Amino acid sequence: MSTLNNLTKTLTQQVDDGPISAVRLVKGYDNSYALNAAGQVTALSIGNSSLKKLVLGTEAQALEYLYLSGSESLKEVVFEVPLPHLTHLYLNNCAIKEITIPKGFRSLQQVYLQKNGLTELVFEGDCPALVLLDVSENQLKGLSFHSGFRALKYIYATNNVLQKITFNRSMRLLNTLHLAKNQLTELAPFLSEIETMETLYLQGNQLLRIDREIWDRDLNCWDTMKGYLTSLNKGNIIREYLHEAKMILIGNGEVGKTSIRLKLLDINAPLPDKKDRTPGLDIVPYTIANLSSAQTGLPASTSFTFNIWDFGGQGKYREIQQLFCSRKSLYLYVTAYDDTADYNELYVGYEYWLAMANAYNNDSGQHSPVIYVQNKKDMGEKPINEEEVKHKFGNVGAFIKISCVDKEQFTALPKLIVKSISKISEDIFTVQYNSEWLGVKEDLNELKNQGTNYISKEEFITICTERGLSEDENRAWLAVLDRIGAVIYFGDNEKLKDWIVLNPIWVKDAICKVIDFEFYDDIATLKPSFLPKIWEEYSESEREKLLQLLISYHFCYKEKKSFIVPALFTENQPNYPEHLSSFDCEIKLKYVSFLPAGTLHKFMVKLHDKIYNELRWKKGVVLQDGATNTYAEVTERWKEHSIYIRLKDKKGQHPLWQEIQKTLQELNEELKTTKLMQLDFEVYCFYNNKWKAKPDIEDLCELDSTNIFKFMFGLSSPVKEYISQKPTPLLGKAKLSIIFLTADPENKNPIGASVQKQRIENTISDAFEFYNNLETKYNEIGSNTVGKDIVHITVHGIPDQLFFVHDKHTDQSNPVQSDYLCKQLEKTKQVKKLIVLIACNSETTAKKIVDGGLTKYAIGTTIDISSKAAIDFSEKFYDLLKNSPLQIESVFEETCYELNQDKYRAKLDDGEFYDYSKVFKIFKKTT
Repeated sequence: MSTLNNLTKTLTQQVDDGPISAVRLVKGYDNSYALNAAGQVTALSIGNSSLKKLVLGTEAQALEYLYLSGSESLKEVVFEVPLPHLTHLYLNNCAIKEITIPKGFRSLQQVYLQKNGLTELVFEGDCPALVLLDVSENQLKGLSFHSGFRALKYIYATNNVLQKITFNRSMRLLNTLHLAKNQLTELAPFLSEIETMETLYLQGNQLLRIDREIWDRDLNCWDTMKGYLTSLNKGNIIREYLHEAKMILIGNGEVGKTSIRLKLLDINAPLPDKKDRTPGLDIVPYTIANLSSAQTGLPASTSFTFNIWDFGGQGKYREIQQLFCSRKSLYLYVTAYDDTADYNELYVGYEYWLAMANAYNNDSGQHSPVIYVQNKKDMGEKPINEEEVKHKFGNVGAFIKISCVDKEQFTALPKLIVKSISKISEDIFTVQYNSEWLGVKEDLNELKNQGTNYISKEEFITICTERGLSEDENRAWLAVLDRIGAVIYFGDNEKLKDWIVLNPIWVKDAICKVIDFEFYDDIATLKPSFLPKIWEEYSESEREKLLQLLISYHFCYKEKKSFIVPALFTENQPNYPEHLSSFDCEIKLKYVSFLPAGTLHKFMVKLHDKIYNELRWKKGVVLQDGATNTYAEVTERWKEHSIYIRLKDKKGQHPLWQEIQKTLQELNEELKTTKLMQLDFEVYCFYNNKWKAKPDIEDLCELDSTNIFKFMFGLSSPVKEYISQKPTPLLGKAKLSIIFLTADPENKNPIGASVQKQRIENTISDAFEFYNNLETKYNEIGSNTVGKDIVHITVHGIPDQLFFVHDKHTDQSNPVQSDYLCKQLEKTKQVKKLIVLIACNSETTAKKIVDGGLTKYAIGTTIDISSKAAIDFSEKFYDLLKNSPLQIESVFEETCYELNQDKYRAKLDDGEFYDYSKVFKIFKKTT
């Protein structure tokens, strides 16, 4: 057992020239403490200690700051007396299972208890000054806050086993709740009344009465959850079940999907003729009546409605299909004995279709269930390796062979569908909505049935208002209706945000008409004069909206006065000019599980201004970077789930690589955000006649100074053609790319962001490629850093957290934990060369980034730093780095040394000069 007095005997005392500066100094140094004028300990810092138990008695009553983080053997901390002056308590990453905070902690502002295995946390009294509580990654089953927590703003409790969290109505300053990955079954409706609330994470909980489309995603769900909770606050509300889901029929053409749809609706229905094949998509309701209590878990029998989405299997329509897929659906993959490449030239194997269904899942990892249906049993059968299919796609729940001709052979399918309903989602039978919300849905369905294909946003609001919905409810319900496929809404598109589509088939038909139109000689050019012919039954204003919709889907791009549709390019690859007869290197992006149809076409749309000499065809494109006269060929091998890239640059720097990778990553992120598809790709390089993974190539580059793939890691990449060129200042060095990120767009906060940016930009001149985002949102960090070698972040910070923009319209920010920042950076699957965190107390975050293998080097700070110190360090560091871009450690040391020699350098609050070698710290990846 240790006491405060025993501990200080072996620690370094920091000189106390002022009540604040001593605490600040201790924050930056382990194994140190500070005393006040009366000789009492005011601050104590012991990181990664071997303490097992600490008892704090009367000798600790003057403590303001206590840091014991990382003391992995510390199992018990006992407060024998209140610590009325303690403001910061750091006990994270220890082994504390239970802790009690006695009455009298009136000054306590921040408590960090994450990663302890904590099972019990007790506050015996009020904590009127407490602003932040972090209990993430523990084993807490419950949290309760009474009226003594009125100042509390930030609660981090991710990754516990919370079954209940109780708030007091006096907690009117709440701003951020991180409650993901717990076992919560309900949330207090009164939270919607708190005006300061901005951020809520709930994915991975058990809120089975609330539709997962509202809360179960790796995004801030407050906007939709606020609207839902508002609906619960109304008096005498009626809550009703929404027993509804999609049934999506997928598979190649001519396997009998339409026949299955018709037979499900009416077992006696005649089979369709070949001319009645589904053109892209058809939607019909299919109601299953009298489901028993045993099947649903509900007290009474009920019905369930599937909206059957029958996708045409023809290859030309596959790009359209994913626009209408979603999670919380039952997929029927339909094949047949003659569903082979021998019978169908557009045949694709089951892997594509099942991978597409598998890509739609929730953030808890639950995939949409699939029934594997082999049709035409009466005509023949082919063997199914069920074990192989299940091994590849665990969401395939059942296999069945049927015939649409023989009633007896068909009837087993409806029974199997009933058994599969419960697998769609845990909440499929329990979700309830305010009856007013469902009334709005009924009104929209009635309008659609009457032939109304779309309404304006204003009309939607009117319908909601007439049903009694508030503004928050309107916004939330519209978002949910869009997610479940009841409407199509383009809220982020300036030209479409006032337009709500009620009938998806109307949109599908419009796109199919473009695909099917006879373009004659100029096959992919959509001229304005064509639109009245293609969309002859549409009004002029509708044509304008539909054209904007195509642009929003990245289906076409503008070229002069016409629009180019890559999906309609010819299959024939054009002839290349002589200077493109060979390329320097080849890279493969292997998509994990699934390459969405049309990915390359959307890629061409986004980078159409770089297409070289119209070298474009259905499966490939050649790009040129005009500034550097470099080239890239990008082709799609759809059945391999891969994108292939060949690069040409006589200087070996290949600037197009970063842009290609960034654009494809952005397309993945768009699909994750809008369709909740889980997409990523792995990078391989063709080296010595073999495909090698990018991490292996990086190791080879460090050993081989002539490796042609050095450009991927911010290193020089000399090739034979370049050796004879006249040397330039950058010969032998890479032109690194830097992204400057901050959350201070208007320079409102005293962190000197705008000055720092300007100084860095002036310093690096043409030696680096410089990018910036002055209003970085917390959930955009990963996408901002794609393809960048150096990530420079300038924000406010506290230990283990940085502050990023939450709302770009109000410039409000919220704390982002180190683990979340690492998760954002990990999305890019890239190892950065360097990450610089110019933020107060960013040392812990920097270390976590390096330990997570996300960068080779990271720089952080050990204490609160002034804007002058931040600006001076940044300017000097990049001034030296531009001359030695491969020697980061030595550049860091030289920066600190030179700044420490400057007699005008920044000073601490106590008037002492900064020791830059202690204030700034560099971490290096060890493996």
